[in-house]
Amino acid sequence: MIHYQITPVDPKAHLFAVTMTVSEPKAVQVFSLPAWLPGSYMVRDFAKNIIELKATDETGHPLNLNSSINRPGRLTITAPKSP
Repeated sequence: MIHYQITPVDPKAHLFAVTMTVSEPKAVQVFSLPAWLPGSYMVRDFAKNIIELKATDETGHPLNLNSSINRPGRLTITAPKSP
């Protein structure tokens, strides 16, 4: 299950903090943003509006983030390998 929490940081500037929690994540998770809106044929780059992005495990340790230049809006999160 995926849970989202949206917190207004500066509503007048349309700035919000979004927290996404994945209850049972895989070792490698891939997320993507759409490139279009229903009813619109214009391709858009919604990823350009992301100011900061980070991923952590359940204990708060950072995870690896990789985005694809060829596919803007696509993000791969990889958990570190266990020793």
